[in-house]
Amino acid sequence: MRVNHRAIIAGLVACCALIAACGSSDDSSSTAAGASTSGSTSTAAPSVHSGPKLSIPSATNPAVASKTVGVVTLTSASEVFSREYAAIQKAATVLGWKVKQANMNGDVSKAGSAVQNLLQSGVDGIILQSVEPTLLGAKAVADAKAKDVPIVETFSVFNSKTSKGVLAASVNADYVAAQAAVDKEMLADLGGSGEIALVNDKLASEGVVPEQQLRKDVAGKIKIVATHQMNYANLVPDISATVTTWLTQYPSLKAVWCPYDGPCVGAAQAIQSANKQVRVYSQDGVTSILKLMRQGVDITTAAAPLEYANWLAVDQLNSIWGKRDFERDQIIPTVIVDKSNVPKTGDIDGTQQYGDFETAFKKRWGVG
Repeated sequence: MRVNHRAIIAGLVACCALIAACGSSDDSSSTAAGASTSGSTSTAAPSVHSGPKLSIPSATNPAVASKTVGVVTLTSASEVFSREYAAIQKAATVLGWKVKQANMNGDVSKAGSAVQNLLQSGVDGIILQSVEPTLLGAKAVADAKAKDVPIVETFSVFNSKTSKGVLAASVNADYVAAQAAVDKEMLADLGGSGEIALVNDKLASEGVVPEQQLRKDVAGKIKIVATHQMNYANLVPDISATVTTWLTQYPSLKAVWCPYDGPCVGAAQAIQSANKQVRVYSQDGVTSILKLMRQGVDITTAAAPLEYANWLAVDQLNSIWGKRDFERDQIIPTVIVDKSNVPKTGDIDGTQQYGDFETAFKKRWGVG
């Protein structure tokens, strides 16, 4: 899912994730972008990333023991959330914490009850996976505050300053800047004209904001011939069937756009199966999208370092419980990736912009 902030430098939607204004740890200077690391399975060509590197605070943040983190997942039907959840579990395990999940299965009305169920189970903190804080409801928020349970958000347009007191911290990307970068690529690829179709998400700001930017950037240049509201609970099959129909209905279709990669996996699969020369544009950099790029499907995505972002969210909770100063609202860079520069293996997980961030976090926490 994509996100909020950066300047474009040689294909990078840049915005350095400067944490706690402490500067980089020693690890950031000793690992080159794209280098193979012991803490990750990803190895990317240096061409995937150029520009500012991610950083990890140089100050120590000793592990706070015996915590349980609750994770509210919008839908496990999108593989982005599975990757993020696995990263949370891995980071929490390093700290000796437990993790509990509440999966909403795409039903946004379950946000409040998901939080309340986690609170009743005894969690000490909660991470929302692209679940807007406005969906939680007054009671769930009040119950969390009464139990002194901090709520952290990953990949939303909201942060601690704009969530009306719901969020204690956030890790985001710049959806507007990232979308503008994707749109620039689209206009160049299509020669500034043509027909496109949109897979939209009118229920979440994370989907609405990028679409607003897209419509602004292509206005008067590219014609939008069809739209379809995604089905959270049935993402890939729903979009695959929809795009298959579009390919017949609109023989001049040049591209399909999605606000995030989850549904666009279905779009890319449909285009691949039909052997059509139709492009796909999105944000996130999920595993399946990268694999489809390697197979030759013409996809452009603003890929976020998903694993790094979620280790950072765990670090934020550790800072809160340790009563330490930290940067509450982090902005991380995305990287424009297509079939010309996609890593031969692995994911865009943060190693491309930092190196061995897992070892660096362990050093910061005084564990491992």
